[in-house]
Amino acid sequence: MNRSVFVAGAVALGAVAWVASGQFGTRGGKTQASVPGPPASKAEPVLVRTRILEAQPYAREIVLRGRSAAARWVDLKAETQGRVADLPLAKGGSVKAGDIVARLATDEREARRAETDALLRQRKIEHDASVALAEKGFRPVIKVAESQAALDAARAAAKAVEVELQRTLIRAPFGGVIEERKVEIGAYLKAGDTVVRLIERDPMLIVAQVGERDVATLGTGQIGKAILATGETVEGRIRFVASMADPATRTFTVELEVPNPNGRLKDGITAELRFVADSRPAHLVTPAILALDDNGAVGLNLVEDDGRVTFRPVQILGDGPQGVWLGGVPEKATAIVVGQDFVRAGDKVRVAADGRKLP
Repeated sequence: MNRSVFVAGAVALGAVAWVASGQFGTRGGKTQASVPGPPASKAEPVLVRTRILEAQPYAREIVLRGRSAAARWVDLKAETQGRVADLPLAKGGSVKAGDIVARLATDEREARRAETDALLRQRKIEHDASVALAEKGFRPVIKVAESQAALDAARAAAKAVEVELQRTLIRAPFGGVIEERKVEIGAYLKAGDTVVRLIERDPMLIVAQVGERDVATLGTGQIGKAILATGETVEGRIRFVASMADPATRTFTVELEVPNPNGRLKDGITAELRFVADSRPAHLVTPAILALDDNGAVGLNLVEDDGRVTFRPVQILGDGPQGVWLGGVPEKATAIVVGQDFVRAGDKVRVAADGRKLP
């Protein structure tokens, strides 16, 4: 038999015999009792550092994503048929209200105007003569009425021709920029064909969507600002808040009107809109002093007047480069800023304020 196996078996038999003999844990045949030690000293309260928090006015901001948009634009269309005779402005040209942006050839319209003008003069002479004869009793009243009707018809015909001629001049209804020119000189247009697209550039709009929670805090005339993707920051006033939500997104359209006298702002630029929603007392703190309770709630460990800890859940209202703004904390409170992770609600603590250990 292997010698190592024999040695291991002997050691095992000896251990069993020793336990069976009742000698383990005894002295003089009696079981040895554990000797009581000195009473344990009560643990000292944790040493923490605190800071007194005093509330400051905090203006909550509503931040929305949107884009710039022209306040007004229109496709100017031909109101009558004809050939394009003149386009005074190129694409990108500026116009004032009433400026001509296109002329159609008058063609036979001038001849028709001359004809109707001549007929109108004739009907006027005939009517005047009819009235004079009726006053002397040489013509019945019915003939005067007939001449008056003929005169009115001539006036209507002359007016219709004048309106038709005016329709050959396509004018800008408001000041703006020719964004698109749909036709060229010589093109033949029918009534309803688009000639140019006109865009008003001053003012401009910044359009965004606001959610259900914040829509009630925004109103017409309220001041807001927009930070554009170009780096520019502009300020304006709300001119419109939708009364009906988009069925798909459950959001409401908001339009911020901003001045654009030099025309730098363009349509379609991404922007971030900011509005002040309300003002309330809040505390600005570093996130490092926040703590969690047993349920995972975020809050502050505060020290009460009796030196015990209370946990106060907080509401994070906003953040910035200097820290986070908290709501739900008394306007004046003593918060643990060092050691907050080593105490729990109800613990007694020793406080070292401003780096000095207090007695």
